[in-house]
Amino acid sequence: MTVPSLGALDGLRVLDLSRHAPGPFVAMMLADHGADVVQIADATFHGEHGQSNDAYMALRGSPADQLSRNKRSIGLDLKSHGGRTVLHRLVERADVLITEWRPGTAERLGADYRTLAALNARLVYCAVSGYGQSGPEARQAGHDLNYVGRSGVLSLLADRNGRPIVPVNILADFGGAAVAAFAILAALTARGRTGRGQFVDASLTDAVRYLATDFASLAGAGLAEPRGGDWVVTGGVPFYDVYETRDGRHVTVAALEDRFFRRLCERLGLTELADAQWRRDTYPAMRAAFASAFLSRTQREWMALLADEDVCVGPVASFTEAVRAAGGDTGAPRLSDTPVRSSAPPAKPFADTDEVLAGLGMSREEIDRLKGSGDVR
Repeated sequence: MTVPSLGALDGLRVLDLSRHAPGPFVAMMLADHGADVVQIADATFHGEHGQSNDAYMALRGSPADQLSRNKRSIGLDLKSHGGRTVLHRLVERADVLITEWRPGTAERLGADYRTLAALNARLVYCAVSGYGQSGPEARQAGHDLNYVGRSGVLSLLADRNGRPIVPVNILADFGGAAVAAFAILAALTARGRTGRGQFVDASLTDAVRYLATDFASLAGAGLAEPRGGDWVVTGGVPFYDVYETRDGRHVTVAALEDRFFRRLCERLGLTELADAQWRRDTYPAMRAAFASAFLSRTQREWMALLADEDVCVGPVASFTEAVRAAGGDTGAPRLSDTPVRSSAPPAKPFADTDEVLAGLGMSREEIDRLKGSGDVR
């Protein structure tokens, strides 16, 4: 079979009006699968956030920003009449628009759903926010850690003393973004039946709780709430944990099934523990025995020794090591018949302004006039 050169979402037109991590990640996922994403950026365009001297925020939209890959970049000032006019013309041709403002900001900029849906009834408008568009927390400021905490999931990410551990911003910012991307595709599927777009209220707090659906099953079954550092998959058992090796590196152990646990005990020389997997009274001694065993070799030596064993043991790689091992693979899911794209981010901010405006049918004179006024960049 000849693999088509077009991505699964080829022909889908997306406007990315976001700046922090979640919105750009949503748009990146769509772009990776072929959507034409126009990243709209400007200091004043981002309302309450404005410019930032923080190195992480300065990365957004730069040539090094992987969240900007497969996108085109233009600059608009939505506080100006000309900038809003250009946005509205872009919306008339768009399928999806992604924002990241707190409630009220879009209305002030003339970029709210009601206004834009009047221009294009087929538009799927995704508003990514910390707490959703309604409710008592809707207008509160926040970041990933706040959302994970309010969702109840941070209580599961605790050490054995019960103190919550600060996680990297994967759960809300990026896990929540993946949930939002799915919702966009669901709305597009519904549009195929109804001919109408709709508003997607993507709360990052709700998304984290959505990701923890399996834990909600425990509550529904009347079982005890899992506690961080205490439950099976939160560090409460010695055979689902992280251990230090002789070189100061670490390995992961996840030998939950009986056959994996027994084989691991064999390979560690701890056969006396093979029948004690679910005897909690043995866990302190078992954890100490595992810790001592793994300290006897380096991480590399353990990986070589256990490479062909079914014991569910793996390395804790540094992120740089993992990226290098991937050899340029972005990690996007692979589809058998449609390729995933991986083109570089724009060479500089607003690099595609002229091309995008020309695609709207604007003349050279119109483009120069808008740029001269500062309405576009």
